[in-house]
Amino acid sequence: MNTKEDKKKEKYKNKQERALEILEIKKKLLSLGLNDKIQGVEELFKIMKDYVIDGVPSSGKIKLLGTDRTAEYIFPQRKQNKCICNLTFTKGV
Repeated sequence: MNTKEDKKKEKYKNKQERALEILEIKKKLLSLGLNDKIQGVEELFKIMKDYVIDGVPSSGKIKLLGTDRTAEYIFPQRKQNKCICNLTFTKGV
């Protein structure tokens, strides 16, 4: 018999689901040459790691110094929403 708590847990991503989505994003960033030696990427990777471990939703913007890019990310808690990380052009960063 499903209780309200069981239904709530089904709506949220588990650790494995979060890890798979974050791993996909990390692979794409690394394929673009954005590694943790670039200031800002290291901070983004730490946020990703914390999200996978804790499951606390997070969103924001991080300037990637020396690349003229800003990473805009949304890491949601609910299963129906996918994790996204967009790189936008920002002149002079």
